[in-house]
Amino acid sequence: MGTNASIARSTDASISERNSSNVYDSDYGVVSNAIRLDPVTPAQNADGSYGYSPYIDYYNPLASIMYRDNQREKLAFIGNMYGEWQIIKGLKFKSSFGAEIRRVDNKTFSPVYEVSSSQRNLESSLSKSQTKGHYYTFENTLSYEKTFAEKHSISALVGYTNEWGKQETLSVNARDLIGESDNLHYIDATLDKNKTTASNSATEYGLMSYLGRLHYDYNNKYLITATFRRDGSSKFSSKNRWGNFPSFALGWRIDNEPFFQKLNAEWVSSLKLRGGWGQIGNQNITNYVDRSLLSLSTQYGALFGARENETLYQGIAVSRLGNPDIKWETTESLNIGLDASFFNTRMVFSFEYYYKTTKDMLLAAPMPIYMGYASNTYTNIGEANNRGIEMNLEWRDKTESGFEYNVGVNMSTIRNRMTKLNGGTPISDGPFRNGSMYLTYTNEGMPIGAFWGYKTDGLIQTQEQLNAVKRADFQPNAELGDVLFVDTNGDGKLDSSDRCMIGNPIPDIIYGINMGMAWKGFDLNLQFGGTIGNQIFNAMRYYTYFPNDITNKDRALMNYWTPNNTNTDIPRLTATDVNDNDRFSDMYVENGTYFRLRNAQLGYTLPASLTQRIKLQKVRFYVSGQNLFTISSYSGMDPEVGQSSSLSRGIDYGIYPQNISFTGGINVTF
Repeated sequence: MGTNASIARSTDASISERNSSNVYDSDYGVVSNAIRLDPVTPAQNADGSYGYSPYIDYYNPLASIMYRDNQREKLAFIGNMYGEWQIIKGLKFKSSFGAEIRRVDNKTFSPVYEVSSSQRNLESSLSKSQTKGHYYTFENTLSYEKTFAEKHSISALVGYTNEWGKQETLSVNARDLIGESDNLHYIDATLDKNKTTASNSATEYGLMSYLGRLHYDYNNKYLITATFRRDGSSKFSSKNRWGNFPSFALGWRIDNEPFFQKLNAEWVSSLKLRGGWGQIGNQNITNYVDRSLLSLSTQYGALFGARENETLYQGIAVSRLGNPDIKWETTESLNIGLDASFFNTRMVFSFEYYYKTTKDMLLAAPMPIYMGYASNTYTNIGEANNRGIEMNLEWRDKTESGFEYNVGVNMSTIRNRMTKLNGGTPISDGPFRNGSMYLTYTNEGMPIGAFWGYKTDGLIQTQEQLNAVKRADFQPNAELGDVLFVDTNGDGKLDSSDRCMIGNPIPDIIYGINMGMAWKGFDLNLQFGGTIGNQIFNAMRYYTYFPNDITNKDRALMNYWTPNNTNTDIPRLTATDVNDNDRFSDMYVENGTYFRLRNAQLGYTLPASLTQRIKLQKVRFYVSGQNLFTISSYSGMDPEVGQSSSLSRGIDYGIYPQNISFTGGINVTF
């Protein structure tokens, strides 16, 4: 029997980078406003007030930070207890129970302020929320191991697991507080009890699984493994609740074959060929997506009756359309690989080719705004294919003087394609300007979330080029120095049907490099990583590359086209962009390849002779740094822009970059 438990508490403060729909957008967020706001507007005036732009209605980013107090406190308890019973030799029963209890408290306070006619708060406001979560796991397995005739080894396992949990959120809001000091940040401090609102909601889920595994090993040369899982999730309706997921694996220890041992290849420590096929299920979606959700929001109220006798009745509306036909997402994979070690296992090498097909993909596909739903409906949108290779190479050694070192390189390639869309309707995503425009497009035969727009062919440099495109059905308002767009479908005109894939946010290669060394108590570890072959959609160029709006501009605009400066890709300056040079095109797409030192740590361990005197087993001091440098040609602040969803990855809305951080500490083992 055994048990373990841990308690963790943390606090943090934050600023919001998302819009009202909880999506990253260049029209919102402190960083994007700091980039776009004109440089002559002061962040703060001499009298302490905050400046505002007389040219364009953007929020002062410093005021957004100072006038909004976001605080969060997290508390978590994680515990586990287990027991094992050796029934007979080789037959063992194991049972374990785990609990995870979490609580998150949030507080947001905004005082009364006025920076401009749009950036102001006429009443102080306070919001408090508490989210409590209780999550449990109960696992029971029965395993058996036996070796027959010294060469035949089998191991079998059957089991039952159950996961369940509940999360509840309570939120309270108040306006017009009696004061702004911290000791008055309480809901009861409001001057008007009618200016308080509250909401309370909860969700529950459950997952039940039956599993089995059988492994056979003949003379440590031929290996066979078969597994089977049957999973049932509460996130699907009763008719689609259960999914079956089998898998098989084969292995061949070539180095244990007599013919290989006769080769006297002593420099080969081990050599194994393996292959497998299997299915795994995914139910990583929100709860209750199989049914429609109703909302009692005050915005659905309605007045009835004669004018002098009007009565407000609370209405109810569908906020998210349910999908009772939604079912498990299944990923079917086929792989073949080679594992080897050399020179007394100082060098380790592995290689694998994989082919994965994801069927019945679970995604919340964007719905047209005119349908009136507050949230998107989850559906099984179709089928996608991923294939590529994964490779790892590592060397570890130690010199006679005691110097230890290791160097490792790992990489994976991926080719992603959407092979089937249920219903055949392409999906637009990557919302921009609060959903009035979309930057990505997912269709059959294309990568998921590909960038979508017009292709360009440089600038219009000659009168001949201008004459060829300046007509009503192409670029009727074009002038010399404007962007030259490409008629991709060859119909002789330029319109929305000429939009096409202009970039892929999915890298061709993802790689990592690990280096470590240790000598006389000192140790140094370095972790590098990066990507090759992906593109980034720099949405901030909509504001910083074109002179339509009076915003801060990129320094690249200094190299704009003129009759005397034609060797440039920056179009002519014009107060009115009648050619629509700023329409979404490959001018927004940049190379996303980068190389980054993710982590570096230097440590020193005190000699054992010293720690034993103070009754300690081990004492180690360390300093570390994260994201210490990045090599990239990307013009934005950070090439790792993340993603809002798989349909809208790789878009830089002016998101807060990953920070460089330094930490230090001491590890003590008793």
